[in-house]
Amino acid sequence: MSKAQRKKRTVRSVTAKERSLRVVERRTEITQEDIAQRAYQLFLKRGCEDGDDVEDWLEAERQLHAERERFVTSKPNFQPTET
Repeated sequence: MSKAQRKKRTVRSVTAKERSLRVVERRTEITQEDIAQRAYQLFLKRGCEDGDDVEDWLEAERQLHAERERFVTSKPNFQPTET
């Protein structure tokens, strides 16, 4: 690749939420690790204040399940597996 070609390439960093959505898109089950990662993102977003770990976990579950439902319902002839 020439210098000019490298210069034209643009690199965009992927956000944690985008990575999380991609994981949900690739499979239908939501793992404890998925929930833990999202809960940690919520913790960081709140400024790393202690005391709301259960709320962060529950909110992470809600968000991931809602994202999964949006993805599943947007796919024709898709049969979700039970989790």
